[in-house]
Amino acid sequence: MTEQIRTSRVAPRTIGTPRVLSTLFPGVIGLYGVYQGIQQALLPAQVASIDPANKVAVVALTALVSSVAGTIALPLGGALSDRTRGRFGRRTPWLLVSAVLTALACVLMARATTVPLLAISIGFVWFFANIYQSTIYAVIPDRVPVRLRGTASSVVGLGLPLGILASVNVVTRTGQFWGYAVLGLFLVLATVVFVLVAPESPVSTSEARVRAPRLSAAARAAAFFAGFRHRDFTLVFLSRLFFFLGFFAVIDYVFYIVSDYVGPENTPFGDVNGAVAAVASINTISQVVAIVAFGWLADRLDRRKIVVALSAVAMAAAFLAPIVARDWTGLLVYAVVGGAATGVYFAVDIAIMSLVLPSRADEGRDLALLALATSVPAATAPLVAAGVFGLTGSYTWVLVLGAAAAAVGATFMFGVRGVK
Repeated sequence: MTEQIRTSRVAPRTIGTPRVLSTLFPGVIGLYGVYQGIQQALLPAQVASIDPANKVAVVALTALVSSVAGTIALPLGGALSDRTRGRFGRRTPWLLVSAVLTALACVLMARATTVPLLAISIGFVWFFANIYQSTIYAVIPDRVPVRLRGTASSVVGLGLPLGILASVNVVTRTGQFWGYAVLGLFLVLATVVFVLVAPESPVSTSEARVRAPRLSAAARAAAFFAGFRHRDFTLVFLSRLFFFLGFFAVIDYVFYIVSDYVGPENTPFGDVNGAVAAVASINTISQVVAIVAFGWLADRLDRRKIVVALSAVAMAAAFLAPIVARDWTGLLVYAVVGGAATGVYFAVDIAIMSLVLPSRADEGRDLALLALATSVPAATAPLVAAGVFGLTGSYTWVLVLGAAAAAVGATFMFGVRGVK
């Protein structure tokens, strides 16, 4: 026989939502700074210096390793923090530990001079960073009231573009070692500020204990994925899975869509780098504006499902724009509409996730399971898109794939009943 321990929060600290979100925000920027600073700047340069002849294959290997590590760590981190009890609360210990371990793994990765060590170290970085991610996401249902979940979702959503902007600009101006070190150090400092300025209420074990039958391994696995027994939880997972399948299928090939499909000569810049930079900049600006506006608006209107569903429809339309107008106009429509759609989705997505969690006791674990609907497509969508391109020889069908997947995601979101 095992024992299930009933828990209760004791001596709650009254910390206002503005303080929680304002101090949480740097941690989110730090998290995405680790991801994107490494992926977009540090890793490509490091791979080119270690094995320039096989750099494409090495990057693919690191993507596979990091994807597997993240897929394991996301639900694990959520489940561990759900079960943690003590004077510092459920989330605080895991935020601090995972931030420090992520920083140490960044230093290890900075010192990697061989492909095996690089693959191992990026696995460690992604494992600990994903534990951090699942834990910091769980702060929102823990400490933010339902009426402000859209605003909270905007805070997290803004962390992605700002994390990219800050980290890439910083690490490209430092050497390899200090680039990694700065990313890890910022994450640790941001986390320390959050836990000190907005401390979590203690959680203690009560004296009441309830006997529970010992479960088999299969039964424990079934219990771990119990959230999928609930209709809205499953629909939100599927909606996110297809939305991000479409998103990553297209976004990872924008460079080639500009260079080989539209043609840089059909843009005002005349060269592919200038055109891609312009598309990325317009997309990011549009995304940030939408994140700021729509998280707040969704809270005021108390309409979150419809906002997310329509943003997926808009994303589908954005992917079709370069097909309809195979020139700069099509790319411009894609950048503006696609950026806005992504921003709206990010602004409200986490609010939706927090509202379909079936179990208060397992919020961290279940939120992390929903987050897998992002990490799995991030790893698989480029392969699916490559397969479609290999079969058809045209980026038209890659764009159609992205649009179709986003539309399916919208359909699943429209089916959610428990959220307006």
